[in-house]
Amino acid sequence: MATKSEEVNKAEPVEQFIAELKGFLQEHHPKSSKMIQSILKGTASKSALQKFAKEFYAYSAFSVRPFAALVANAPDETSFRLMLQNWLKAFHVRFWSDLLPYLGTLETKGLVRLQVTPIYKRYAFIARLEKV
Repeated sequence: MATKSEEVNKAEPVEQFIAELKGFLQEHHPKSSKMIQSILKGTASKSALQKFAKEFYAYSAFSVRPFAALVANAPDETSFRLMLQNWLKAFHVRFWSDLLPYLGTLETKGLVRLQVTPIYKRYAFIARLEKV
């Protein structure tokens, strides 16, 4: 894949470009970082964790406020929901639209007692399951 400083004689085929782009994104995925891997394995030093926390805070401090303003001014419910879901994906939080119905079927089958507490118009919720 060419960089901005490289001159390109002709365009690559779209399929090749997409394949290279996907490869680049995989190589640079946050989960692939040495720091994240050491946190997951429990081998990160206290000093490294402190530095990581400071960097994460600095990133969040500058990105969260503009995002909050964007979401607060969403033109409609659909736009709000999509912006919120996309933002959460950046933090590896996935919205599973079929999760609540699935948990309801577990309760219907008598396997669990389910208590759902919606948070802000059901865009988020706390589900408490108690095994029967």
